[in-house]
Amino acid sequence: MQETGQYSEDRLSGWVIWLGGFALCVGIAGAFWFVWKSQFAAPSGFLFGSPTREIEAGYCLGVAQQVVPGGSPTGGFVSETTDFWIKRLRSYTRDMGPPIAAAQARIARDLQVSLGGEREWLEEAMITCTKRAQTYGAKFQTLK
Repeated sequence: MQETGQYSEDRLSGWVIWLGGFALCVGIAGAFWFVWKSQFAAPSGFLFGSPTREIEAGYCLGVAQQVVPGGSPTGGFVSETTDFWIKRLRSYTRDMGPPIAAAQARIARDLQVSLGGEREWLEEAMITCTKRAQTYGAKFQTLK
């Protein structure tokens, strides 16, 4: 008769616990890495139907300039937003005129569609542009 070896349940359950714990740690670390990497992902498209990133930057710059028609006070939130979009547009092209002109035409078209709610539309567009700027990595001191 052949003797059969008996496995200790304690030894088997210890391996299962260690392997399960290791898999759990790897899973949690992978989830943290995925969330960290995805926060830097570029948005899937440009705002307000802009065909290029230059026009998107010009559009948000135009919105920031129109929210406070007389010019925003230096150091304020709108001023910070305007500075961000100017820097972003300059990083794309040295000639900022064509993207700004195309963006201003789009803003005028969108304001006509708003049917009298220009102020509300501009404020909503400003919020949208601010969120996009934060997606691109902007850190606004006035929002801290």
